[in-house]
Amino acid sequence: MTVQDLWLKRDDFKIYGKYYCPDEGTGKLPLIIMSHGFRGSHLGTQVYAQAAYEAGYAVYSYDFVGSGDGSAKQSEGDFLDMSVLTQAKDLEAVLIQLRERPEIDSNRVYLMGESQGGFVSAYVAGKIPDQIAGLVLLYPAFVLQDDAKKRVEAYDNGPQATIVMGTQIGAIYNQDALSFDIYQVLAGYRKPVLIVHGDSDKIVPLAYSERAQASYHQAQLLVLPGAGHGFHGQDIQRATQAMLTYLADREGGE
Repeated sequence: MTVQDLWLKRDDFKIYGKYYCPDEGTGKLPLIIMSHGFRGSHLGTQVYAQAAYEAGYAVYSYDFVGSGDGSAKQSEGDFLDMSVLTQAKDLEAVLIQLRERPEIDSNRVYLMGESQGGFVSAYVAGKIPDQIAGLVLLYPAFVLQDDAKKRVEAYDNGPQATIVMGTQIGAIYNQDALSFDIYQVLAGYRKPVLIVHGDSDKIVPLAYSERAQASYHQAQLLVLPGAGHGFHGQDIQRATQAMLTYLADREGGE
């Protein structure tokens, strides 16, 4: 079993991530690609990556282009050029490259994302459903389109650079967020989905995941009482166990 740095590419940008690879044993491995939230890094999903790795899954936990933990090892690019659609391109590029690895079973690739990474994972799964075996969403940021609409309405000249959660974003962020209806995209993914969300989330209210559950054909919504945006302590344990149970069910063909 190994954990190593793995650099991939999207266009001219290098993408940094941690690749967790168990021993193959007698067959190829299922893969989980984990995507972090707004202004986050691969560190945001490492506890889930470690748990999945120990359960026998290969995992790639990476930084979106323009994001990272501030260390020398992080993805290239400018955060101001980031949007949910550029991040979808990042994820799709990562998916293509990892599916080609000899130890990976390309028919058993799962996506998992937290917050905005959940939004992006859900978008990609809806666009290329045949390539995604399963989907796990932790407090997915389906609120971001409504938030973008409010920001744009505050200006007479449409989408432009502004501040989100104390961080400057480029005009492309609002523009791309408003270029489609995420709930229509969700309906394109017909396989079982797991959503985990806290009922005390002040950043992404639970109602957005409830609407997502209704948009999917087969979705389980696990509500964590008292949990906010980002899990801690026992909530991490509950989310991790729910993820592992869901994955085991998918692997078993249930």
